[in-house]
Amino acid sequence: MKLFIVSVLLLLGACGAYLQLSYEGDELDQEVGVYKVLRQLGEKPVNHELETYDSLMVSQGRALIFTGQMNSPQTGKTSVISPFFTCINCHNTDREDPDLRNATPENRLQFVSQKRQGFFQATTFWGIVNRESWFNDDYVKKYGEEAQAAQKSLREAIQLCSRECSQGRELTEEEMKAVLAYFWSLQLKLSDLALTEEQLSELTSVPKSKKERKKKIEWIKSQYMLASSAHIGNSPENKATGFGLKGDKENGRLIYRRSCRLCHYYNVAEITQIYEGGDAIGKMVKAMADNADYTLYEIIRNGTHPGKKKEQYMPYYPVERMSNQQIEDLRAYFESVVEREE
Repeated sequence: MKLFIVSVLLLLGACGAYLQLSYEGDELDQEVGVYKVLRQLGEKPVNHELETYDSLMVSQGRALIFTGQMNSPQTGKTSVISPFFTCINCHNTDREDPDLRNATPENRLQFVSQKRQGFFQATTFWGIVNRESWFNDDYVKKYGEEAQAAQKSLREAIQLCSRECSQGRELTEEEMKAVLAYFWSLQLKLSDLALTEEQLSELTSVPKSKKERKKKIEWIKSQYMLASSAHIGNSPENKATGFGLKGDKENGRLIYRRSCRLCHYYNVAEITQIYEGGDAIGKMVKAMADNADYTLYEIIRNGTHPGKKKEQYMPYYPVERMSNQQIEDLRAYFESVVEREE
């Protein structure tokens, strides 16, 4: 019995030594992944965790995200996931919010404009593995049970996005692992949380109890958003008066260049071309002035829908991705374009 107790104590001591060696030091490496720190504190593994992945898998996953295809050692070049969209038509792959605890469309627009990224309907893939929920809130109204399944599973979210959002096919298991490998290469690091020296120093201390470890896990998670909210907004009753907000045409110009222009400026055939000098902007401005039923407000808030003869469509902007003020800013810019051309 004494031998058994001694063995247990030695085992516990070894575990404690492991925590000390792997988690405590003179200076905590800020490039360590946030997920690794959470796991060392006792957080349960997520269902999209990969036991192993290498640079080849990461490059294959990146190819799937950017081109919809990858080269497989087993089968050669894979078939395209969707003939209509690639993931980067709606998603960034880099950081898009300056404050990870409070993401707003206003701050995001300025941030992505400086980095020459898109101001998109969907969230960035950067840090997606660190979230705990996907296809949130009103996406359930659009996709029903499929969105409910995707809310708690990144794998299901990827398949739903591939199947419905891109109007394509589901990924094979080989492709899924490659995409996840690429996503893990984009995971949050401690340096992304902008912690103070005091906060970093606090992280180096090993918690003494399960309760303290849980508290530290909760604190780390409070430093970034675990989900991206997505609520459907409403159009104004009177399109001529809009939301009653004064639009900023210069801000609207940024929205046009970082959003509309990326898809509607000689990008994809069969998609309406929107550019200065064309007739689309003038038609949209007139429709709002005439209080028509189908205007810029409806297109942004409700999107368009794929059909049998035209699978390409425009996803809607949740209010968390484009505010009512920003819609009015875009309108102000379009109106200024029409005035300049007259």
